Amino acid sequence: MNWRALFKPSAKYSIIALIVVGVIVGVVGYFATQQTLHATSSDAFCMTCHRDHSLRDEVMASAHGGGRAGVTVQCQDCHLPHGPFDYLVKKIIVSKDIIGLMTIDGFMTQEWLDENRKE
Repeated sequence: MNWRALFKPSAKYSIIALIVVGVIVGVVGYFATQQTLHATSSDAFCMTCHRDHSLRDEVMASAHGGGRAGVTVQCQDCHLPHGPFDYLVKKIIVSKDIIGLMTIDGFMTQEWLDENRKE
């Protein structure tokens, strides 16, 4: 690859056109990232891996599951930080669980949960 070509002005496209395309790609990328982060923070997404565990039943049976006040606590309320930078760092760190899901035998079972509950 010719690295000098990256820094030369384009003969076909104006600088303004290139900036506009860059801004559009950046905005679409930003919103796609936000939507992905939001979708992977829902209870439905969490339960795709933890569906065979008793976690959901335990939470619903506790005070977090809609006691007298009728408020049900979501997974992300306790397991994800609320600050934007800490939230992003935590999402990056937790992404390793996808590898665990693919490589650990019995990851989605109650036995695995009981053995690894403290973690």
